[in-house]
Amino acid sequence: MSRAPLVDRIVCLSELSKDLEGSLRPVEAVREKCRPLRCVTLETLHQLDLRVSGHACDSSLGKLFDGQLNSLQLVHKYKDGERRGVHEGTFRWRGQAGVLATGTLQGITNAGTHREPAFAGCQRCDERGVMEGMLLGAIVRAEDPKLIGCEVRAAYRLRFDPSRDEGGSGGVRGTLEGALVCDCAGRPPDTCIDFSAFPVGAGPNPRVEQGVGFTVYDFAGAPAPGTQVRSRGTFTGLDVLNMTEITLPMPCAAVEVTLMTEAQPAQFEAFESGGGSAGAVSMTVGQQVAETLRLTGTAIDRAVITARANETLLLSLCFYPARQPGR
Repeated sequence: MSRAPLVDRIVCLSELSKDLEGSLRPVEAVREKCRPLRCVTLETLHQLDLRVSGHACDSSLGKLFDGQLNSLQLVHKYKDGERRGVHEGTFRWRGQAGVLATGTLQGITNAGTHREPAFAGCQRCDERGVMEGMLLGAIVRAEDPKLIGCEVRAAYRLRFDPSRDEGGSGGVRGTLEGALVCDCAGRPPDTCIDFSAFPVGAGPNPRVEQGVGFTVYDFAGAPAPGTQVRSRGTFTGLDVLNMTEITLPMPCAAVEVTLMTEAQPAQFEAFESGGGSAGAVSMTVGQQVAETLRLTGTAIDRAVITARANETLLLSLCFYPARQPGR
């Protein structure tokens, strides 16, 4: 997810302070050779399951995040499993009162940042069995609708048992410190839904993400039985099929989509709340290349992507709410 720069937003913050405990389960490991650079890299895939409980600095809103955090596809690249590595993956975080947050994990493994001279030497630069990084995401479901769209930003530190051949496995303990970032009521955020970070698989039709409705239609013009997030080559996105209708949660001054096609160019059209067209634009860059199409208006609340030859993925959608005077 991406939004307007923080400097342009009015936000409210609530502390997140969590203890983490769970397990790291190896799924697969493979060694990749790069002959031009004369290196061998260990790639591992893990499932990370964490129980989340509050710590001393937690806020009242933060307590809603006590629950379960899972990453089903945590990818590592190592020099070897006991040496420096990088990791990234997606997560689903289920808390209390229907709270569900999704997003990404990204960081460094087997390195110690809490070392001299800045700190009291509690870690070494080559610390083993440590993952640390940033968790970035947003609340996509909650019983309280005011929480939907709030960002989750946090630093995490995890301790695990390293192993040379599979990176690590077994029990995990850690900490998470961060903040829940909610845009001020009455000043809605500029929001992006990044389907490239979604897990591949089926979903309902219509599909609702962060208040935005996506309805996918087949060649007969009928709603498809479901939606699909697919991977094609290096791209992951929502399969547009013949047409995808997008319903926005509020009137917008601009809306943009990033598309990739493996067939004919797709078309993007936006509509004002009164029903009139705000304009239409078609892809121009050719096949297997991501392209962003943007349309502006005064109160856009609906958009349509048409892919007459199918084979098109919606990689991301961004919408920019119309600002009210004085906001």
